[in-house]
Parts: sequence; structure tokens; C-alpha cells
Amino acid sequence: MEAIDVIVIAIISALLTGFIYYRKNNRITKIKRRYMELAHQSPENAEKSLELQLSNYRKKHPKKAEEWYLEKIIEDLENDRR
Repeated sequence: MEAIDVIVIAIISALLTGFIYYRKNNRITKIKRRYMELAHQSPENAEKSLELQLSNYRKKHPKKAEEWYLEKIIEDLENDRR
């Protein structure tokens, strides 16, 4: 394999890794924004409330993805509103 091939493969890998990381963080940001809308609290209180709930879910359900915790919190909040 030539040096140029290695460089091209490295660049493609870096771009894909960055894209996947960006999409994941973008999704988490959107979910957090949704929580802030549903919480009907000041931004500071909503952030504290979210962190407390995240902490509780992490203890109850270790080794889950961050998105899973956030989606579960949103789901619970929406169900409480019904």
C-alpha cells in the first residue's frame, strides 16, 4: 500500500468519526432542548432537574447510552402530562 493510500484512508476515517460524533451530540442537544421545553421551569432549574434525573437513571440502569437516559426521561415527562 502506498503512502497516499494510507493518507486517504486516514482522512476518510477521521471524517466519518467526526460525522458520527457530531450526529450523536446533535441528537443529545435536541433531546435536552425538548426537555427544557417540557419542563416549564427556568433554564437553571430545568438543567438541575435534568442532571438529577440523569444521575438517578444512571444508578438504576448502568451502562446505557446517554441518549437512552434522555429519551427515557422525556418519555416519562410526556407520560406524566397525559
